[in-house]
Amino acid sequence: MKERKRTRKEWLESRINHVEMTPNLNEVLTGILLSDGYINHQKGRNTASLRVMQSQKRRGWLLQIRQQLEVCGLVVRMDTTKRPPSPIGGRMLPGGEYDLLRTLNYWELVEVRHQWYPGGQKIVPKDIRLTPLTLNHWFCGDGRGGDRKGTLGFSTDGFSFEDVDFLVERLSQDLNIQVLRVTSHRGQPQILVSQRDEAVKVKTLLAPHIPECCQYKLKHVRPLQKTGRGRRLSEELKHTIKQEHGTCTMREAARRHGVAVSKVWTLWHESS
Repeated sequence: MKERKRTRKEWLESRINHVEMTPNLNEVLTGILLSDGYINHQKGRNTASLRVMQSQKRRGWLLQIRQQLEVCGLVVRMDTTKRPPSPIGGRMLPGGEYDLLRTLNYWELVEVRHQWYPGGQKIVPKDIRLTPLTLNHWFCGDGRGGDRKGTLGFSTDGFSFEDVDFLVERLSQDLNIQVLRVTSHRGQPQILVSQRDEAVKVKTLLAPHIPECCQYKLKHVRPLQKTGRGRRLSEELKHTIKQEHGTCTMREAARRHGVAVSKVWTLWHESS
């Protein structure tokens, strides 16, 4: 029996790439799209691709994304491209060489595009949930850190105030992280992790996932030393602190022994 010849529509559909939208893949995609990821969908086509562009100092993050997407069944390519300086989110992105990660076109990514860009403008879908893996990709792309106060933040300039308020709620409900929605000097919404204990929670959740190239953002995040007002020091500790008089600064001694600078000052002046 002669085999029926396929129509052009059937032939085109046979060439469409498909991928299973597993929970793990959704976690990764959500984190990437909350940060610098973009779903590229050409009008009239029934497939779309994921793209992420980063400076070469964050290549380790892109390699992590590539490995996780490939485990989920996507074919991923990475190229180096040059781009001129360009404005993004009210700031100027410097020009130079960048790494571009892009997947093949997949039918399932069209629906992801519709969820995140329903009217052409990027939004935060209200059915997302945050996990440590999602938080990792969001923080690698748009997380801020590195200041000596140990605070962290997320640059959510591209989202509306409503979307950012929703993300604040999700951080609290899904990950038990309490944050603030603040307004930047350009009048755009941003997320601030101002409390040291909350920043430590973020660091703890990210520790198993964050690539080495992004760890610098967390270097000043450490637990607050709770000395307590009126804390009684042992005679042995008092003697040790007094012996260090003249060998280091008061601040160094206070940090080393977990006491207030004022207590070091008192003990040093008692011994002088």
